[in-house]
Amino acid sequence: MSAEDLKSVSEEFRFRWPVLDYKVKGNQIELVAKEDLEGKPAYRVKLTSKNGNIRFYLFDATSFLPVKWEETRVVEGKEIPGIVFLRLSRSEWREVRVQD
Repeated sequence: MSAEDLKSVSEEFRFRWPVLDYKVKGNQIELVAKEDLEGKPAYRVKLTSKNGNIRFYLFDATSFLPVKWEETRVVEGKEIPGIVFLRLSRSEWREVRVQD
């Protein structure tokens, strides 16, 4: 595995959910569009990591839960597209209260 591949994998493990605290992590976020995903409205958000890697996340426009992510990785000099559908039901999420 090349140094660039290791950097990408390292970033993946370090940023389990790169959208949370994105500024602290050095990431940038941009709202790209509102689109239809499987018959439901979704927001497409572009995340650019501090290393320059780009991912697109789609969030359900009603619940704001993540439903899909897309990215292209470079492995051994070849671009490998990847799409992940997140099949989470609302019952799998719970409210968390944080105390200061």
